[in-house]
Amino acid sequence: MYNPISKLFHWTMGVLILGLLAVGRTLDEFVPPFKFTLIGWHKSLGMIVLALTVLRVLWWLGQTKPALVKSLPAWMAPWVSFGHNLLYGFMVLMPLSGWLMSNAAGYPVSVFGWVTLPELVAKNQELREVFGEVHEIAAWGLIALLVLHVGAAVVHHRIFKDDTLTRMLPGR
Repeated sequence: MYNPISKLFHWTMGVLILGLLAVGRTLDEFVPPFKFTLIGWHKSLGMIVLALTVLRVLWWLGQTKPALVKSLPAWMAPWVSFGHNLLYGFMVLMPLSGWLMSNAAGYPVSVFGWVTLPELVAKNQELREVFGEVHEIAAWGLIALLVLHVGAAVVHHRIFKDDTLTRMLPGR
């Protein structure tokens, strides 16, 4: 079983990331001034995801990890680790590339107006395009990984009939 803090990180970040991906995919459908408000929320929540990812990794490093389920074939174990590490990589790459893209476009990144983050790069249209492409490609990569992650949990629950899914559920 995972501890309650690990579960809280998992589900909070899952909801935030899914929401951010949905908003990011539909931003062009909105018109100002609501579009600008939505972009501000998107940036703020993206930076919160970045901070939560750092905190989550620090928490994870100090915890004893539950053993992989016995029904998992031995050849899959390295892929589980690789997949989780890739997810964490994308949880850093997405908000970081968004921050860099925003700075390169000449816009500051603020977290709900509470704090304005430092400028990482100066205004530069070429860099804005590069970071925009990284952000876009990373979004599709993260979507693919999330589909695999959820799919694996369902396969474990329905086919392997093990407790991989249930041990991460809140309240268990």
